[in-house]
This record gives sequence, C-alpha cells and structure tokens, in this order.
Amino acid sequence: PEDRETMQAMMDRVTSSDVQVESHFMRINGAEVLVGVGYLDRLGWYNITVMDVDQIIDRGLFLPIGLLLGAIMLLSVMAVGFVFKRQVLDRLARVEGRFAAVHGGRISPGVVDAGTDEIGRMSRAFEAMAAQVSGNTARLEKAVSERTAELKALAYRDQLTGIANRRGFIEAFERIREDAGKNARLGLMLIDIDAFKTVNDTIGHQAGDELVAEVARRLTGMSRAADACGRWGGDEFILLVSDIEPGELKLLADAVRLALSTRPVKLGEREVTITVSVGASEIA
Repeated sequence: PEDRETMQAMMDRVTSSDVQVESHFMRINGAEVLVGVGYLDRLGWYNITVMDVDQIIDRGLFLPIGLLLGAIMLLSVMAVGFVFKRQVLDRLARVEGRFAAVHGGRISPGVVDAGTDEIGRMSRAFEAMAAQVSGNTARLEKAVSERTAELKALAYRDQLTGIANRRGFIEAFERIREDAGKNARLGLMLIDIDAFKTVNDTIGHQAGDELVAEVARRLTGMSRAADACGRWGGDEFILLVSDIEPGELKLLADAVRLALSTRPVKLGEREVTITVSVGASEIA
C-alpha cells in the first residue's frame, strides 16, 4: 500500500508539474527495485520503468571497492604525512638542533634552510644572528687572550727594568734546568749593587731607579738566549748561565763584575761609577 501511494504520487507530479521524470526505490515481491515514472503528454501515456537493483549493481563489488578506496585513502594520508614530515617537521628539527647547538656553545656555521617560507626565513635569520654572535665571541676571546697575556707579562716581568721578576726567573730557571738534562752544568750568579742606598739618599730615588734599569740593560746585553736574567729584588739581580765548563763560572763572574763597574752610569747630569758584588755557584 505504501509503494502504491508513492507510485500514485509520482504519477501525479509528472502529470501536473514541470517534472518530467520521477524515480524512487520500492520493493516488489520482496526485491528492491528502482522505479522510474515518466509522462508522455501527447499520447496521455505513462512510461514506467522498473530496474532490479541487484542486476544494476553487483553487491559483490562493494567490498573490493571499499578496500580499494580505503587503500587509496591510507596511501593519501601516508603521502601527506611524508610530505609534511619532509617539508615541515624535519626542517623544524634541524632549526631546533641549531638552537640547541648554539645554546651549548657550538656556534660554528650550520646548514641554512633554502626554503622561501617562514621556516626558511627563520633559519636564515637565526644563522645570521649565530654568525654575528660567533664573530663577537671570537673578538671577545681574542681580547681576553691578549689581556691574559698582558696580565701574565705583568705578573712575570719587572715593571721598572722589563726583565723577569722573581717569579718569572724561577719559571725560566725551572724550564732551562729541565731542558738542559741531568748531565748539563749550570751557573748561578747573584749580583748586588754596592752602596745603592747612598745613591738613593744623595741623588734621589729617581736616580736609583735609573741605575737599576741601566744595570738590567747591561746584564741583558751580556746574556745569551739560553741564559736567564732577572731582578731578584731592590738592587739585586740574578743570572743563570747555561752550559758552562768546569771552572769557567769564576771567570764569567769576574767578567760580569768588570763589565758592570768599568763604564760610569749617567744619572741625569751626573756620571756615577758603581761597583757590584757577585756571588756564584755551579749547579750540576
């Protein structure tokens, strides 16, 4: 009865309206059919077409088609995921790795993302910033290294004479002794300016400083590259002579004493003749 009413309604619509064809699924004898109704107005006839759905569509194809569509959708999702990973996630991971490297102090140049999107622009901006930080760091490290060298020189050099101070001489002594080996013979001289206090008291402390500086220059001029010369303190100097022969140290000490005492020292407008005392000892 329901299908009959539906059929009558379809016939009425194609007769009384601009609708030329009506179709609807119905059941006839327990089978599902597609019924189409058309009206031939010139003849006053109805054209009714009944199509068995099972004959039109093979229901056995539903499962393969569904599986095929599912496979296509899965492949599409995988392809989109792969492209997204390559184009977004992997590039972001590389940029994040550069962030971590710079944060860890490794600011050497990295691989720049050549993309024209936001990730590429961010990568290039970050690499430019890293390069600037690297340059500033290098300049800062250089300045620190130079300042450290200056401070070390101040710590190991006598500011008045420019030769090694006590600390610097001890370092040089240890180095020369280690390099010389067990069988080498070294000579150590301790040199003291006689009556130095008199110079300070009669001429002035500036003259005393000039005298100390001149004695240091003369000792440096007599020293070899393998020797070490330093200011031990006040008017005392120390000289390490390397690679000497047995009995040679006394001759060297006399030569040093004469070299320092023979020529007068000019202190301002005055020339002063000085004498020095030299103590010497061999180090086997």
